[in-house]
Parts: sequence; structure tokens; C-alpha cells
Amino acid sequence: MKCIVCGKEHDSYICNDCLANIDLFNLCMDVALYDPKMGDNELWNSIAQELDSIYFFNKTVVYDLTKDMDSEDKNYLRIQSLAKNYKGVNKAQRDELYQLVDVCLNSQKFSELEKSKLYGLLLAAYVGDYRYDDGEDIASILVEMEKNACLAYYNLIDFYSTTRRYKTAMDLITEASNHYDRSEFSDIESKNNKRYEAFQIGGKGQYMPNPRDKKEKEKAIDAYLSFLSNLGIEVVKKSSVTPIRRSDYPELKHIFEAGFDSFVAYDFETTGFSDKKDSPIEIGAIKVINGKIVESQEFLFQELIKPYRCKINKKITEITGLTNEDVKDAREMWEVMADFFEFAEDLPLIGYNNKAFDSKFLVRCGRYCHKIIKNDNFDVLIYAKEILDRNSYKLGDVSASLGIDNPRAHRALADAVTTAKVYMKLKELDSKYISL
Repeated sequence: MKCIVCGKEHDSYICNDCLANIDLFNLCMDVALYDPKMGDNELWNSIAQELDSIYFFNKTVVYDLTKDMDSEDKNYLRIQSLAKNYKGVNKAQRDELYQLVDVCLNSQKFSELEKSKLYGLLLAAYVGDYRYDDGEDIASILVEMEKNACLAYYNLIDFYSTTRRYKTAMDLITEASNHYDRSEFSDIESKNNKRYEAFQIGGKGQYMPNPRDKKEKEKAIDAYLSFLSNLGIEVVKKSSVTPIRRSDYPELKHIFEAGFDSFVAYDFETTGFSDKKDSPIEIGAIKVINGKIVESQEFLFQELIKPYRCKINKKITEITGLTNEDVKDAREMWEVMADFFEFAEDLPLIGYNNKAFDSKFLVRCGRYCHKIIKNDNFDVLIYAKEILDRNSYKLGDVSASLGIDNPRAHRALADAVTTAKVYMKLKELDSKYISL
């Protein structure tokens, strides 16, 4: 005979390997279950009652052994053989699931707990096929049941989390934990928490359908957004942005001669301290013409930026005061920076430590804006080290030593204005530019 789980030849219906790897609720304690005199139908009825925790079998073997069974038992066991695991059924076998499940759900033979397992698989299939309205109908049935099977709770929680009802999902986790070990839901609880955090800041991590096929993806996203809209959850469909590849983007031109009086001083605040992993959250800039620093609106540029695929580091919040809540409704960096590049025109761009840090974000923004930056770039930190002899070259220390006040240090616009003033003061001190 063959093992009903894996299909390998064995002297009993379940081989030793499968017994070791699957919780069979002491099936093998009752040898009578394997009595060859027992008819197939009676055998499978016994297995169905004793092994409600088996969620998948070898499909070929199950279909062969159940061919002579009553349709209800046959369908129940065949549905379990379709399940890739206890959470769902593969796309290729969902049509088969839909055909089989009706007979079982309309039967009086199965308990509510057994039916909830089938509803759970059906719910997961509907979500997998982006049939959210059908999924909502199944979810409404499950939430009315006094107790659900573990997999039904799991897929119900996932459905509410997927459709951005995070607090409802959390309430269901608490309810399910009254019946089952909470660890059964640890992965979906973690996923729900991450989705909720991303939802609060409007960042990456919120669920969005993502089929591989582009045509299917567009239809799936439209169906999803329409469903959310009917729930009163508005989600803006983002247009995809494909940046210029790094390898195709020219290097910035860095200059080291301070022979200019017209320029744009700029500064970024970012989500963290890495120029590779972090994202800009604010830009501030001042346009200086012929050495005159005028802090009026026409010469200033300042805007918050929505972080791209990351959150603000807690240390950054301590330094800048900016929180994820502050930037969640800001424009995307490619939108903000397109306006900045227009503001800057072709003037030199100067920053403090911009060669090592800020200019890296400038390039990234250029790539996403599809804007090739041809402006000269000048680092005031490098210039300060040429002119001054100090132990500390932090912007705050250098500006203070030059008598320049910066009451809003670590905010982009204030630091940009301070950088412009430091540059002009250093230029005064540079013997090469002292008028004779």
C-alpha cells in the first residue's frame, strides 16, 4: 500500500517519516484504523475524524483512494489534498477548490469547526484571486461563528490586515488566542504590525496586489482600490517611477576654487545617517546673487519630503524634531526635487559636507527626476579646513566661531542659510580674495 501523506510505498497508510513530521494526534495508537478488513469509506471516515489537523495530503494518492467514497467525505479530503499548506491553495488548483467546496459547505454532515476550515481556505483563495467582495462575504460568515478552526482565524486575520483594517485584525488575533496558542499567529501578527506602522507614515509595507503579469497587476490593483474605496479607505494609486540607472548617471562636477559670489546653498535632512540606505525628508536652500544674502521668499526654498521606502530613525527625530507623522503627507522626493532644480537654475550648488553626504542624495533625486545635474558643486567643509585651524569643524562650531548665529540648527533651511553665511565669511578671510 502507499502512505496517504507522501504516496511512498509502505506497510501502513502513513509511513514513519510522515509520522515523525506531522502531528497526527496519536493516529497510530489505534491499530484498528489500519485494519485491511475495514472498507475504504470507513477508514477515511475514521481518519477524517481523528486527523482534523492534517491539512494536506498527496493529491494523486488521495484521489485514487477516495474514488469510491461518498461525495461529501470525498470532497472534504480532496480539498485538503489541494492545500499547499494549512493557509491556502495554489492558484492552479483554485478552480477545483471552488467546485469541491460547495458540496461540503451545503452538507449537514460537517461540524461548524470543519466548515470554518473550508471557509478559511476559500477566503484565502478569494484573496489570492483578488476577489475581495467574495472574500468579504466569507469573512462576515466567519466572524459570526462562535469558534473557528485555527487556519480560518489565520486567513480571516490576514484578510482584514490585507484590506487595511489593522485594528480589526489585532482584535481577531486576541480572540483566536483564547482558543489556540498565540504563537500560531505570530507571523501574521508581526506582518499586521508592520503594515500598520507603514500605514501610519504612508510608507512601503502596506499591502498592494503584485501579480507578475503586468496586465493582471493593473486589474488586481484597480479591484483592490475599488474595494477599499467602498470601505471608506482612500488610497492614492501611485504612478510608477523608474530612475535612471546608477551606471548611466554622470558623476557630479565638484569644484574647489571659491571664485564665485552667486550660488545656491542647500541642505538635506534625512531619515538616517547612511547615504546609501536612507532617504531625504526635508530640503532647504537659499539663492545668493552677487554675494547678497537676502532671506526673503523669492530667494528661499524649503519643503518636507515623503521618505522613500524607509522610516525616520529615532535619533534623527531627537536631532531635528521631525517625525514620521510630519512627513507622511509630504510630496515624493522626485516631485519636490524637480521644483528645487528649477529653483537652482545653473548656479553652483554649495553645501556643508555635501561632497561626502548631501550630494549623494542630490544624485539620487536627479536619477528619480530624470534630471542630469550639470551644476558645479562646492563643499564648504573642505573650504573651512583650508582657511581655519580648529579642532572641530562641525557646522555649529565653525559658524559660532565666525560670529554667525543659527537658532534652528539641524533644520534644512536654517543650515542652508548658515552655510551660505559661513561661505561668504570664509571668502572674506581667504587672502586670495582680499581686495588690495
